[in-house]
Amino acid sequence: MADYSMRSLRPAERVLARAWLASAERPQERVYYNVRLGFGLEAPLGSAPWEKRLIASLTRRRADVVARHEQCVTLVELKERAGLAALGQLLGYGVLFLDFVRRREVYTARLGLDDRDLMALRDVTSTLVLSGWSSGMADPVVFMRRFPGLLRLVCVCHRVAPDMEWLYGLLGVEVTLV
Repeated sequence: MADYSMRSLRPAERVLARAWLASAERPQERVYYNVRLGFGLEAPLGSAPWEKRLIASLTRRRADVVARHEQCVTLVELKERAGLAALGQLLGYGVLFLDFVRRREVYTARLGLDDRDLMALRDVTSTLVLSGWSSGMADPVVFMRRFPGLLRLVCVCHRVAPDMEWLYGLLGVEVTLV
């Protein structure tokens, strides 16, 4: 569940997160760790309320870091090595995040106001000027090209797979070596 502290990250992820925050050109106004995106699986009929919450929570995707600086939201994946898996994760997180922005009310109704991940996402997007955000686009690559500076997808890592740098660049996903 979303957290203000790094304690929910694995030790290797904490090292990367600290290095990224220390090296960032611009300070982040809001930073959340381990933020779950999407709805997750639905529990079988007849499941107890606590079982429904547990199944949904365990099957939602987890962005390592969600941060905001002014009007820009940054989704961060922390990996030892930037490869195809991290690229796919970031693109998926971008789709889920844009879906949240478009359908906030649906998420609130389904997950409830006490969902900590939902509260983190609402906080990160609370002061955004929604001119570009409400475009209805679900493709983060197209969105980032059409509205530069509103959404960043960043893989923070120690090294990059040799055949991946050009692909990250082609899709507009940043790689930050720390």
